[in-house]
Amino acid sequence: MNRFDASTFAAPSELGPPTKPERKGVRVDFRAMRARVLAALALMFTVCSELPAATLTVNGFKYSDPLFETRIEVNLAGVVGVTGVEAVSAGGVAQALSPSFIDQYDAVFGPYPDFVSFLGAIAGNWKLAIHFGASGSAVYYFAVSGFGSPAGDPFPPAPTLISPTDGAIGVSLTPSFKWNTGGTHSGVLESLFVNVSSLVNPTIGEFTNSFGGIALNSDMWTPSVVLPGGAASFLVQYETNENEDARVAIPVFNGPSSTRGDPHISWDDHSGDLFSRDLITFFVVPLEIAAIVRHNDNIELEVVAPLDLLVGIEYSPTLIQETWIPLGEVVMSAGSGTFIDDDPVRARLPQGFYRAVGRTNLTPMEFFGGDNRRIPPK
Repeated sequence: MNRFDASTFAAPSELGPPTKPERKGVRVDFRAMRARVLAALALMFTVCSELPAATLTVNGFKYSDPLFETRIEVNLAGVVGVTGVEAVSAGGVAQALSPSFIDQYDAVFGPYPDFVSFLGAIAGNWKLAIHFGASGSAVYYFAVSGFGSPAGDPFPPAPTLISPTDGAIGVSLTPSFKWNTGGTHSGVLESLFVNVSSLVNPTIGEFTNSFGGIALNSDMWTPSVVLPGGAASFLVQYETNENEDARVAIPVFNGPSSTRGDPHISWDDHSGDLFSRDLITFFVVPLEIAAIVRHNDNIELEVVAPLDLLVGIEYSPTLIQETWIPLGEVVMSAGSGTFIDDDPVRARLPQGFYRAVGRTNLTPMEFFGGDNRRIPPK
């Protein structure tokens, strides 16, 4: 390509009247030159618009323990030939990212025991290695900052589950969840997210958030989903999108550390958010009061459960201001049991409510089976 020095061209005012270019054996075809320039520009814009696109997210999670975790997610849907991804945190620990679904890779770093360690392990320079099989690996460097300082915790207050607690056995098919919010949540861009999911059948679950389904400072939630028996999980999580987020720099290709050429990935998004959460696993055991029969001087309750649990029976005169009174226990045998409430006063009341409380090893469970059952009308 010829190189032109603009200083050799005269200004328009210095030129005389236009004259025909002198022929010296070679004719300059300006139309063809212009067409070639336009074609080159069009090709350049086409190449730029077709750069493989990707996104990078580094999120920080604070638990009620408190422990901290960091999750790195890389979406390489627009990059062809990727066979794996590996990340090295600021603490220097390499970890392979697992494919969570097509073209999406993620991994969790931690847990870290305190905020100082969390800050030191996360804020700083990271390395991301994108593997292309036999073609080699492309290594990118990027910096993460903005997590605040040890003196000023930038995370929202962390919630703590009250009921059920982590590992609870005997949770009903239709549970309610209660938690301590950890403090007042008032950020303009702060949000609450809750989710319950069966681990036996992950397609069964329910979630909602403070953008419509639940208030930001709510401390309880009753989903409408009916869970199957077995393990399930519940997550309550607060997120801040204010000026406390993790700042993730644009990843930069590093040739000396790579074993292949630059794949020219366009990082369309690189960001991070800060979350506070509590996450539990519990076990659903169908336990309910199947029937209530009123007699003249007592009330008979039929209790069913798939396990031979020790079941406590409790009573409340109303559900508006619940006051649950322990009445006694019934030992389940072959999945069923009978309890007699022999208080003649309650037997004559127009209404009242009972609930069954599962127990194992004589330890009260953290949740209650079945719906509250009302005394049948006279």
